[in-house]
Amino acid sequence: MPKRWTITTESVTVTVDKTLISDPQEDVQRPAVIITMPGFVAHSLAHVLANWSRCVELAGGEYGEEALAAILHAAARETGLRETTRCHDDPPLPAEAVLINSA
Repeated sequence: MPKRWTITTESVTVTVDKTLISDPQEDVQRPAVIITMPGFVAHSLAHVLANWSRCVELAGGEYGEEALAAILHAAARETGLRETTRCHDDPPLPAEAVLINSA
């Protein structure tokens, strides 16, 4: 039975179902966590993750989330929301961030 949580004021839904995805660090299948969010939340989260990654890097850490921040920012920009199109602090898309499909 899937578990689903929601933050109704932000229109965010987090779901854990029977979907499995590959864990490249251990080469095993793991349960997926699926987050559905509007563009304004993705935009805010992208900036939080980008700043977090800079902090991790300054502390000499290895687990920043630069790729996820860049993808969230790019996805938020695709929604066409004014705050995303006016934003000039785009995290650069790293080589491992691959666009799977586009219309």
